[in-house]
Amino acid sequence: MSEKRIGIYVDSHYFSKIYHHYLSRRSFDIQELILSIREILSNSLKTDLESCITSEIKFYIGAKSFAEKVDLINALKDAGVGIFSLREFVKGEDKGVAVCLALDAYKSVVADNYDVLAIICEHPEFIPLVEDVRGELNKDVFLFYWDIGNTKTAEALINSATGAFPMHEYYPKIK
Repeated sequence: MSEKRIGIYVDSHYFSKIYHHYLSRRSFDIQELILSIREILSNSLKTDLESCITSEIKFYIGAKSFAEKVDLINALKDAGVGIFSLREFVKGEDKGVAVCLALDAYKSVVADNYDVLAIICEHPEFIPLVEDVRGELNKDVFLFYWDIGNTKTAEALINSATGAFPMHEYYPKIK
């Protein structure tokens, strides 16, 4: 079977809420999560697991949040995830993370770095990215999300993706 190169992009603000939700209940294994994503994609793409290659995993975080989330940053680095810390655009606030993530993901797909784009996010601000990658670039975009605690993924974002997976039903079974 032909390889499917996967680019995984992670919105830090959203993912840190998920990470800490799980840590308050049990351990959270980043490698296990990456394997779960690959398994879900291999089933969706009707290909074997070995053909789903994680080309790149990028975690975008604002400069202010970087210092506050050292435990999460270290866990991600240990799992081989690329960390992209952005400068503060507004004094004392993290702004521009979603824009930088979307722009980098779009450029990477245009450069044909991936066959499949996977995003971990919840906000509708990512809909233009999903629609352009699917429509203009003719590539699949899969959304991985958790609706736990105070998070609620935008229905329009779910509907815009090639496939959307509520990870609270897949990995691990904690709500």
